[in-house]
Amino acid sequence: MDISIGEIVLWAISAWILGQILLGISDAKEIVQLKERVETLKRIHGLIHQVKVEKQGEVEYWYDEDDNQFLGQGKTVDEVIEHVKARFPDHIFLIQGVGGVARQTDWKLLDVESFQKVELNVKDI
Repeated sequence: MDISIGEIVLWAISAWILGQILLGISDAKEIVQLKERVETLKRIHGLIHQVKVEKQGEVEYWYDEDDNQFLGQGKTVDEVIEHVKARFPDHIFLIQGVGGVARQTDWKLLDVESFQKVELNVKDI
């Protein structure tokens, strides 16, 4: 069986084209996975609030430090927690130097050490 140089070149070009197609498919899968990760991170970032606390008179106000979004208010911390619990039932609130509160903590304000031990699962969010 004689194979000509033209046939070898044709097979080589065909193999190269097939390789490029397979690499393109692989790259496309990686891009889709990266986009999914970015969307997941955006969702998580939107669910976790670093709280800035302001007190005016007897009323305490909670704002998101990132975008200054109003989160909740109340005369006591428990009142604020009830307010944010009703508005953002699946969110997590972190208060600098104090700890945090979330559905996973039964909406009890935990100190930093205790809150770090709570296992917050993305599936719960």
